[in-house]
Amino acid sequence: DPDQRTDALRQLGASRKEAAVAALRRGLSDTAAQVRLAAVRACAAHRSPRLVPHLRQRMRDSERTVRHAALQALVGYGHPRADNALVAGLKGAPDAMRHAVATALTAMSPKRLARVKGAVKVLVEALAPTPPKPRLHRLARALRHLGDPALVALLRFMRRTPPAQASELARPGSQCKRAACRALVAMGPAVVPALLRVAKAGIQGIRAKTLYFELLQPVIRKLGPAALPPVVRLFEARGVVCEFARRAMQHADPSTVPHLLRLFPRRRMSVETTAFVMAILSDLRHPRVVPTLLRIARQKHPNLRWIATFLLAKRPTSATAKLLAERLRTPLKERAIRLVHWLGGAKTALAVTLLRAALRRKEPEILGAVAEALASQRDKPSVPALLKLLRRRDAKLRQAVLGALGNLGDPRARPAALRLARRGPVPTRIAAITALSRLQGKRAMALLKRLSRARNQAIAGAAQSALSRVGGPLPKSVIGIRSCD
Repeated sequence: DPDQRTDALRQLGASRKEAAVAALRRGLSDTAAQVRLAAVRACAAHRSPRLVPHLRQRMRDSERTVRHAALQALVGYGHPRADNALVAGLKGAPDAMRHAVATALTAMSPKRLARVKGAVKVLVEALAPTPPKPRLHRLARALRHLGDPALVALLRFMRRTPPAQASELARPGSQCKRAACRALVAMGPAVVPALLRVAKAGIQGIRAKTLYFELLQPVIRKLGPAALPPVVRLFEARGVVCEFARRAMQHADPSTVPHLLRLFPRRRMSVETTAFVMAILSDLRHPRVVPTLLRIARQKHPNLRWIATFLLAKRPTSATAKLLAERLRTPLKERAIRLVHWLGGAKTALAVTLLRAALRRKEPEILGAVAEALASQRDKPSVPALLKLLRRRDAKLRQAVLGALGNLGDPRARPAALRLARRGPVPTRIAAITALSRLQGKRAMALLKRLSRARNQAIAGAAQSALSRVGGPLPKSVIGIRSCD
């Protein structure tokens, strides 16, 4: 009778005698599910190591209650042999048992979990499909205790492609990647050094480019600026690793400034990498950034000193004004023009003052760049100084100044633009016509209408375009009318 056998098994389990082991083993293989369940519970009370292999077989039982009772019995043993049987018993077991075993593993202490063979695989496989947030954090905490092997398994899992006929646990690769990424993010920024150490050692079957850009980069992006300090050390590397560090540092914030500043005493960094780090620093508002860039700007290295100067020109201050004024007087035209462009983008009064001082230069190329920079700053008080530049005979300088005056839209520039639009070289006249379209006025509109009938096609086309921009009517072309050209 099953009821009698159930009562007998309960009494045998409570006795904890070695003679009862044989009877319990027979009860585990009974045909009645009720008897097998009673035998499993009796084994849990008896706790004989000799019963562990038989309990492992019951994890593949046809009855759900028997399977879960065998799982709880093995967990209650607290013996390494029983813990290893948990993972070994999953072979051939239903998929739902994998989640149950993973839940049991997350409840173990780190020391006990480290002794379980195959725990990493079970915990990683439990990430598909993506579990709820509380369970995900428990899995991430357990995987963190397992060290580098767990990180390698997670990175491999991000690259997993399920077979054509997969179990219900298998999901598309994108979902596997999302689940593993969420688990790594749940571990916190402290996992980043270990991830970088694993990536540096390499993972067999995964290319370095894939490892850094497809697997590590999404994790570090989601972890935020707190994960970037370990990445700073990668600037000294080469190839893929250095490029990965460059992309990752685009999400830097002021908290990473001290870590970036430690790079500059090292001379092994290339000029390109140093310039990139300086560019990142210049975008971060930190009290130590300007002194560092000033120190580099005074070095002897020709490229680095000028790169630091350009970055200081983005936000000129009283501390950097003297250096910038000195560099604006450099005999190197290309460097001076580039510095003028940087100052033109700095919307500050100090930048305007420096640009006005640069009008004392004699080179037409530099003066043209200064005029454009002052126009971008919308500095109308500099119009008289710009009008004086129109007295020079250099055609390119006149074109640049006329363009700047047109952008400023100051009426004081209208007489000079009218004079230059009537006569002179064609490029200068076209620049004056374009300026008149922005300066406007009755005399300017009348002249534009006359010039739209000019014989010179370039002059006529420029005047017609200017009228269309202003919105004025285009005159009808009449054959036989004498042109003003």
